[in-house]
Amino acid sequence: MRIERYSATGNSFVVFDLVDQVIDDVEKSVMVLEHVGDRDGAIFVELFDGFYHMDYFNRDGKRANFCGNGARTFLTFLKDFYNVSGDVVFSTHSGQLLGKVYDTVSVQMPTPRFLDKVHIEAQMDNTRFDLRGASLKVGVSHIVLEVDALDDELLLLAPEIRRIYHANVNFFRKSATKSFEIRTYEKGVERETLSCGSGITAVAYYTKYFLIGDPSLPDTLVAQARGGVLEVLFDLNGVFLSGGVVNE
Repeated sequence: MRIERYSATGNSFVVFDLVDQVIDDVEKSVMVLEHVGDRDGAIFVELFDGFYHMDYFNRDGKRANFCGNGARTFLTFLKDFYNVSGDVVFSTHSGQLLGKVYDTVSVQMPTPRFLDKVHIEAQMDNTRFDLRGASLKVGVSHIVLEVDALDDELLLLAPEIRRIYHANVNFFRKSATKSFEIRTYEKGVERETLSCGSGITAVAYYTKYFLIGDPSLPDTLVAQARGGVLEVLFDLNGVFLSGGVVNE
């Protein structure tokens, strides 16, 4: 079995090649706990009914329906070891998606869904927080909260917010009309990660349609995560995420 390690703008993964074999979920969970270590998650590359399939597990050994940076890593692995290029349809537990494997690898994201407005009031030491944003789903659940500054103390609030909403927690600050900075605390990883593709997409969607109020297509928003820069493209065919991926 081929095992590779990748980083997608700081989001780190172990990739297991299962194209020529089948293992059950219990074995997968054991492999995750044995091999992932300090990385964020694991990607199992499989082949079902003529389609490459991405099965994603967080570092806690539990499956997640989707991971945006994991999907970009999955496509890069197919490019590196199976000579996959061009437009490629692949399957995930969030359904079939389209990957664009060229000089830059981009991936279609599950269609973002706005669920509800969110208002969080909290007190920490002598600081009072009054946070507003939204609950959304981009394959997995996210809370997005707009802030004035991305201070470290915000991340101390994230575990409780994550527990209440059973979701990833994203704090973001608009840096220009169509760009923002972001920090994310991920469910299943249970810590801040250097970037989160579905979280970035959730913030981009919230920013475009609820803060800017601009439905025009095509359109691109730029995110600065701690691990690097990613772009979210909105067009008539869906929402696509692109950014760097390296084999480590």
